[in-house]
Amino acid sequence: MATPVFRDLSLEDVDRIVEIDRMEHVDAFYRQTGCDIRLEPITPFDGGWDDLPETIEFCRGHMRRSARAVGAFDGDSLIGIAMVTPNIAPGMAQLSFLHVTAGWRRHGLGAQLFQTVLAEARNSGHTQLYVTATPTRSAVGFYLDAGFAPTDQPIPELLALEPEDIHMIMAL
Repeated sequence: MATPVFRDLSLEDVDRIVEIDRMEHVDAFYRQTGCDIRLEPITPFDGGWDDLPETIEFCRGHMRRSARAVGAFDGDSLIGIAMVTPNIAPGMAQLSFLHVTAGWRRHGLGAQLFQTVLAEARNSGHTQLYVTATPTRSAVGFYLDAGFAPTDQPIPELLALEPEDIHMIMAL
């Protein structure tokens, strides 16, 4: 694998999310009750983008609210993206988007993207980082390993938008 190149993304670059292969084998989902999360088996499936137009519009909305998006590139191909949205609550930023294309997962690319937006949140004076994690083993495991913890006080607007996700906070 070549060494990826990182650069800030513009609002127009967000459409390039279509280049990311989100395919993943899923055989369990986490369910959250307060701070408690439990992994529950489901009928296995191989999933990818099923809501691509909505996802692109979601990212555009965050960019319009001053989010910073960082892309990782292999040549001309977008292979990963991370986005941090400032000031979603006093002292709190949101890790609003993080995806790595299938062929680049488990090579440290997600961690590199995460560290970039984590530094942005810290340098902007935030004391907490909020994430709504897709309830898969890989996503929730990544965020738990990064230092997030489930919260029993989710932001109501985010809970309403993503009630099945695992809502977590990390102290900065």
